Amino acid sequence: MLNILSSLFKLTKLGGIQMMFLRFLMIGVFSITAMSLFSFQGIEIYHAFVDFFKNR
Repeated sequence: MLNILSSLFKLTKLGGIQMMFLRFLMIGVFSITAMSLFSFQGIEIYHAFVDFFKNR
């Protein structure tokens, strides 16, 4: 744990481009996760509507 904190401290001490890429990477990963969850939920809602109206 201390090793991770010290490496993050070195990144923040260096600042600039390294920290920017770390932020871009984290934002990208969380954005891809959110998009995949919302698309999966949308597909499930679509299938629920199709099943509801087909079985009437």
